[in-house]
Amino acid sequence: MSKQPTTLPPWHRVDGPHEIARTGPLSACVTTWENSSKAHRLSALEIVSRDWCNVVAVTKNGDVVLVRQFRFGIDDFSLETPGGVVDDGETPETAAVRELFEETGYRGDAPVRLSRVNPNPALQANEAHGFLVQNATFVGGHSADDGEELEVVTVHGAAVSRLIADGSISHALIVVTLQAWLGMGSRTP
Repeated sequence: MSKQPTTLPPWHRVDGPHEIARTGPLSACVTTWENSSKAHRLSALEIVSRDWCNVVAVTKNGDVVLVRQFRFGIDDFSLETPGGVVDDGETPETAAVRELFEETGYRGDAPVRLSRVNPNPALQANEAHGFLVQNATFVGGHSADDGEELEVVTVHGAAVSRLIADGSISHALIVVTLQAWLGMGSRTP
């Protein structure tokens, strides 16, 4: 993403990152940073990950395709758009098409970018890419990754705002992607 203009000097990495733990596509690392005047030095935790993608898949009749899955961090189920990690050598668009099919069995039009955000710039450098796939149609043949148990849920697009407002959809990155889609209103890309 583009750098913001500022008069503040950047901090500099003086040591690391040193990996302290790894699980799946995430790595926890410690890095030592120093400010430009060298008056302050601190160690910071960094979560290293590849980029992620999220897909708002909309059927011809206006339903949005979602998945429900158990999330360890909240020890509960989460209602989300399909999505996942952008694999090495893959574009975010290609990953969006793959993840949509793998998690739901749906395919549709070519993905259109909705959003690109930093999930948590205090700890991570990766990006989350949001896409819209219109005319999504169930074609079957899907299979979740190891460790994923998914329930495919379709809701009418008009219900999405209410599901966000009442907390039924609470995953922040999913909310960002859905809000970008809702912000399009009746416009189509």
